[in-house]
Amino acid sequence: MKVVSQYLYNQETFKNKVILVQGIGNVGERLIYYLHKSGANVIICDTNSQRVQYYSKKLNIQSISPDEVYKTPCDIFSPCAIGGILNKKSIPLLRCKAIVGAANSQLANIEDERMLFEKRILYAPDYVVNVGEAMADLGVFDHGWTWEQAKNEVDSRIKRNLEKLINIAENDKVSLEKAAQKIVKQKLQLVSKF
Repeated sequence: MKVVSQYLYNQETFKNKVILVQGIGNVGERLIYYLHKSGANVIICDTNSQRVQYYSKKLNIQSISPDEVYKTPCDIFSPCAIGGILNKKSIPLLRCKAIVGAANSQLANIEDERMLFEKRILYAPDYVVNVGEAMADLGVFDHGWTWEQAKNEVDSRIKRNLEKLINIAENDKVSLEKAAQKIVKQKLQLVSKF
């Protein structure tokens, strides 16, 4: 999310940025605490109205109902609940500049990323930005990293990968999803040579 903020707003911080978090589970909960502490104007949404009420009151942050989530203006939309939410019905309603979330498979169909690109919404592919847990576990258990090393490695690698995607996307005038697909194809070609 910091990389996207730097790219779009020329600042890594979230101060005074409106960030809408959909889903207040394990990841969403940590995210709203972090964003709140960072000075963001956080908006939360979840199907569990008790959780929404609890965090809205505890952190003094705005909440919206699930039927308002796609049409609520924000700087960054962060889907952290279920997959398949970005589709032909929801994308036309979106009023955000970027999507950076932890939910898996956010696009209902891979072709839907084209609508985001045409709407000039920067979509950071979920499989690029939410690999932290798996990467950290591999580092700790297979490479002997400490948890602190794992955190630093995950942060720097995700940041580097996302910056690389942004550069490719800008140069090729394509979406980040298309840039990611290009990298995957290149890597597969290298592997197939062996």
